[in-house]
Amino acid sequence: MAVKIDIDVEGKSTPWGIISFALISSGFGVSIYYLLPLALLSFDFALLISIFFWILIGLLVGCILLSMNIQYLIEKLVVTVCLFWIKAAIRTIVIKNLASHRIKNRRTAIMYGLSIAFVIFVWTSMTV
Repeated sequence: MAVKIDIDVEGKSTPWGIISFALISSGFGVSIYYLLPLALLSFDFALLISIFFWILIGLLVGCILLSMNIQYLIEKLVVTVCLFWIKAAIRTIVIKNLASHRIKNRRTAIMYGLSIAFVIFVWTSMTV
């Protein structure tokens, strides 16, 4: 089983990923709790549509994060369904091969999910 180890030489480092996620989440919260009622009360449809757009983008990112978290289960299910007639040792090798390429597969899955979702979203927006 592959193990990835990060060594922090300087000691404590600033968690920029957590800070940026907190700021983005706070922006979503402000837009939903303050700007959404403001847009509804003032009949500002441009603001309302842009808020719904960003809510849909947040939903898309959430679904992609969910798929990243259950990637191992999906890989195991696909290997079991597609290779049910092969010996268990070969299925284990395939699962270990998928585990060793997990980071590269994750990046590919994120790019594929984002591109397909963007195309579907633009097509739906165009038809509506």
